[in-house]
Amino acid sequence: MRASRLFFISTGRCVENTIASCTESAHLLFSYQASKTKSSKSTPITDSILTCRCFGLRYLRKLRSVNDRNQQQFNTSIIVKEFMTDLAAQRKKLVSTSMDQIKSIIKSKGVNRAALEEVKGIVISMTEETKMFGDSEFPTPTPAEIAKIYLLSDEDDGDFSLYLISVLPVGPSPIHDHGTFAVIAGLDGDEENTIYKRLDDGSVEGKASLEIDRKVTLKSGDTIAFMPEDIHRICVVSEKPTRHFHLYGKGFEQQSNRLEFNIEDGTTSAAAGSFIPVDVSRRVV
Repeated sequence: MRASRLFFISTGRCVENTIASCTESAHLLFSYQASKTKSSKSTPITDSILTCRCFGLRYLRKLRSVNDRNQQQFNTSIIVKEFMTDLAAQRKKLVSTSMDQIKSIIKSKGVNRAALEEVKGIVISMTEETKMFGDSEFPTPTPAEIAKIYLLSDEDDGDFSLYLISVLPVGPSPIHDHGTFAVIAGLDGDEENTIYKRLDDGSVEGKASLEIDRKVTLKSGDTIAFMPEDIHRICVVSEKPTRHFHLYGKGFEQQSNRLEFNIEDGTTSAAAGSFIPVDVSRRVV
């Protein structure tokens, strides 16, 4: 006879429930399977296998000669440390592989809408790995911070910069372009992008005439791409903060051609890439 037991490790305590199958949980999941004889329920468990499934990762540990299952104690700190180390390695591999593919596309095909469509496919595939970019490693901003910008990858000169950005629902950003290509993909939360059409030819410095072209709301699994001259503004429309990937041809500090637009008075002015400090401590590549 085989019995399956699920151990939820949460705040340092174990709660045991007999179940027929294991479903994924937001906690660490431990599926414990032990072979027992039919003759007695008190027969010791010998050479049992503890299969630890942590967000799809598997660790095997052997338990020997345990007479009382209720007295089993697991060194959860070691298991969690192993899990987080493995998760960081997987995150590094995912970001590194994705950025290599993106650079190859742009360097071989240039910056155009067709190439950015291919890049969108790569960035959107990264949004499937939500557990690699969770709140424990990339905390959402406090009310005083408004937004958090985490640099994941860039080149020495700031080219091909990938960020994880989390923004509180505090209102729209200024209307702006980036002066470089951009791809945004949703991990969590809803971000409305208002996209503008420029009506003038840009020949008069400091002047611009805009009208709203369309609005696109990015949710989990959605993506949008912008050419350097495309103009938009963003606004968090969900109650919870967003957690989105932002890929730029040049990083915020290198976006020297970025412009902000005032649609009411028809003016434009140079603007910094970001007024939020960039956290580089989570840089993986």
